[in-house]
Amino acid sequence: MTLETMELIDSLLEGEAGSMTEQSFAQLQDVLRSDPKALAYYCEQAEIHGRLAWELGDPENQYASVNVPNISTPTVQKRKPLIHSPVLWAGVAACLAVALIFTLRQGLENTPESLTSTTIPTEDKSAGAQIKNSPVARITNTREAVWTNAPHQSGDWLSPGIVKLHSGSAEIIFDSGAQIILQGPAELKLITPHHADLLIGKATVKIPSQAAGFKLDTPSSIFSDQNSHFSIAVDSDKSSEIHVIKGLVEATPKTNSELTRVLSRQESARITNSTILADNRIKYSADSFDQALPRPSLPTSHYLHWSIDGEDQGKLAETGNHENTKFPATILARPGTSTHASADFITGKFGQAIQLNGRGAFLSSPFPGVAGSSARTVCFWVRIAPGTHNRHAYSMIAWGTPQTQKGEKWQVGWHRQGSVTGTAGAVRTEFGGGYIVGSTDLRDGRWHHIAVVYSGGKSSEVVEHIRQYVDGRLEKVSASQAVSINTVLTTKSARPTYIGRRLEDDYPEFSFKGAMDEIYIFPTALTPGQIEELYLNNRAPGETTEAAK
Repeated sequence: MTLETMELIDSLLEGEAGSMTEQSFAQLQDVLRSDPKALAYYCEQAEIHGRLAWELGDPENQYASVNVPNISTPTVQKRKPLIHSPVLWAGVAACLAVALIFTLRQGLENTPESLTSTTIPTEDKSAGAQIKNSPVARITNTREAVWTNAPHQSGDWLSPGIVKLHSGSAEIIFDSGAQIILQGPAELKLITPHHADLLIGKATVKIPSQAAGFKLDTPSSIFSDQNSHFSIAVDSDKSSEIHVIKGLVEATPKTNSELTRVLSRQESARITNSTILADNRIKYSADSFDQALPRPSLPTSHYLHWSIDGEDQGKLAETGNHENTKFPATILARPGTSTHASADFITGKFGQAIQLNGRGAFLSSPFPGVAGSSARTVCFWVRIAPGTHNRHAYSMIAWGTPQTQKGEKWQVGWHRQGSVTGTAGAVRTEFGGGYIVGSTDLRDGRWHHIAVVYSGGKSSEVVEHIRQYVDGRLEKVSASQAVSINTVLTTKSARPTYIGRRLEDDYPEFSFKGAMDEIYIFPTALTPGQIEELYLNNRAPGETTEAAK
């Protein structure tokens, strides 16, 4: 799809009836019939225009008037409601008609064999739903590790498959938060963020509450539970031996599910494919396993932090641990918003939070953002009321270059109600032409902790590189669209960090409605354990308990 096509689409949707020439309209129709990407863009823009026209039709009746000092609030600019535009509704109808023609034509022209490469698979609703070859874990620490099948080092991401450790030890943390310390010689098969198989050797497994449902198989048995910690060995005869360090572990022989045994702290068991052996058959001592590796693991990152706890003349201090000039967030109102734009300070999850009323108020920081395809993590607390309108979905935090389809922006919001795919109200991270959507509707009036982790890299398959967490737990992906991420900060239209508004300038009151607290930006990909620490204790990696208060 070319820039000219995008301009034709925008001209059709935003112009008055008859403003587009017959020649241009015919040209656009031809493009929509032949270019599925252009058709998809047209349908998406038509839906947005139609919904905004309806929602912006009478805003004064939808909100209470609340004024707060320290916010610049220009008067609202009157604009003709698009809902009365015949071009818009003709466009929506044309979109549906062209979509039908395109679908029928594709069905007639393609053989069943050619359809196999384009057919969209049925969505996998299971906790382990995963794009093929998408990384599921990361090596976070090693000690004298020598690998057999491939060289690895601390920080490497691991895709599904078998890792073989010849000697030494390695700590592997799954995206779900489960931790396995592998002790060579050993072989571990990684399956999903919630599932692994110890084929042979020793390991110590830690399943925190955030990794509820994680399952470890061996050739002879299945082990599962949450908030547990245990060591396990698999011998050459495929029998398994388990030593429970903490919590409860459910152990089941693979071919005899009726023989399940629940083991508690300091209990041990040796298990074959069909039975649980007597206690006197224990072979290993508990202290023969590596239960922890010396630190450091991944390097501690510098970060930015807006705690929202102190306001001075409309500015909120940025208190991160970096050595650069600080980047305070200024409370502003979008040009053209009504006099009712407001930002209130309320009791937050930790200390004070800010409540934006969705009428154009937002925060702006001079921090330009994380650029290119560099790794990053964004974390914050958010509270969104039930029934919040789609117009307030964009965005909670954003930076970069807007209005391109080239992956040049970074924007975190929530997924609009009525979208064709994806869970409405779930966290949505988008990049300009691409996005990834979670599975938990955030619009329930409760505080939720959000973390979006981008591991970096130039691949266009965003599901391979982005993980979203809600309340410390890995989100299932309900929808995604691929694009190579290349956040651009140097164009004239590039925007610094916005909190509570989208990057684009269209529709002045297109801003976030809800409360936010404890906003962090890290120029690295945090581990699930580090995210859990932020969720539970508001403590960043390397931050002391006192500093986190």
